[in-house]
Amino acid sequence: MTVSAAERTILDALVISPDLPAIQARAQVVLAAAEGRDDEQIAAELLMPRKEVIHWRKRFAAQGIRGLWDPPAGPPEKERALLWEVLYDVIGQLWSTSQLAQKHGLSRAAVYRIFAKHGIVRGQ
Repeated sequence: MTVSAAERTILDALVISPDLPAIQARAQVVLAAAEGRDDEQIAAELLMPRKEVIHWRKRFAAQGIRGLWDPPAGPPEKERALLWEVLYDVIGQLWSTSQLAQKHGLSRAAVYRIFAKHGIVRGQ
């Protein structure tokens, strides 16, 4: 499974977020798959049914980060807005733009461009 630098940043933040335990486990599945571990290894490490590992790996492959969330009852626009709000809150609490840039070998401007591309703007 391939994970982009931007996705890895978000997944790393989700894995250490104590406020989102279900999403935390799903992010761990994706990161383990990206490291080359097979479904059985991931299931054993995370004490999760193999079927569940496969489900979340496939959802991520098809939908990206948003696939880790269960869809809320409501219009898709609200779902997208809520997803980015939550992700921005998680990232913002854990890392500054400078830290994200340094961690991934990017400039601060590049981090801002990534956020802007996905509608993540400080003060939303």
